[in-house]
Amino acid sequence: MMPKQIKQDNLAFNRVVSCDKIPIDKGWQKNNNFKYNDPELQKHIKNKGNYGVLCGIGDLVVLDADDLDFVCVINDLESRNVLPKTLTVQTAKGFHYYYKSKFPERKIILEKGEKHVGEILSNGCFVIGPNSIHPSGAKYSVVRDLEIAELKDDELMEFEPWFKSELSHEKVDIKGDGSWSSKVNQKLSILNIARSYGFEVRGNKAVCKFHNDTKPSLTFVDENGLFLCYGCNLKGNITTFVSLCKEHKFERNEEIKWSRK
Repeated sequence: MMPKQIKQDNLAFNRVVSCDKIPIDKGWQKNNNFKYNDPELQKHIKNKGNYGVLCGIGDLVVLDADDLDFVCVINDLESRNVLPKTLTVQTAKGFHYYYKSKFPERKIILEKGEKHVGEILSNGCFVIGPNSIHPSGAKYSVVRDLEIAELKDDELMEFEPWFKSELSHEKVDIKGDGSWSSKVNQKLSILNIARSYGFEVRGNKAVCKFHNDTKPSLTFVDENGLFLCYGCNLKGNITTFVSLCKEHKFERNEEIKWSRK
């Protein structure tokens, strides 16, 4: 099912291969696309096909954060009320942030050094829609069920150099080089660690025990050993997570191994 926020007549969609990112219809960038309520698109989704949300149409722009570096920058800007909170979807590796903005570019790639951390997606691009399935089997899940925030005029054009500037600074220890070496962290599963401390992990999410959470606000990126809570804004790597569990005196189940299977 599509979330209500993207069921808008001025937005467009395309059909995508099930459990993949490959568009089915040629020319989807121009006119071979669909409205949200098109029977052909709805039939495709009902048959477990993936779908894409077209960027640039209806002034839709998506920030695609593939790395916690970029996520931390976005969260920092939100906490300072520089960037409004908006509809947010968890992907297999990060998050999609949906905005309405008159952003003229097609795509801007954001990097930290030589590492790709995210993109600003507009004209000629699409993102896999919520509740679709990633090739890894992970579900694209809505983690912040908010209305799509609007950015006035060309605000996102002003944010683009800001993102790049913010990404040049080390604000959070996310490299896995805390009390353990990076090689050790690569062998550990933060999902298994969370389970061992009593977190009820479902997929890549869990109810956060670090605050009075009522819904799964805590998200994990297991392949990078990272965590982020949208409720209390705690974030970091495996070292940070274990330290917090010890500070809160959570009991550890020794039978649950921390290593990756």
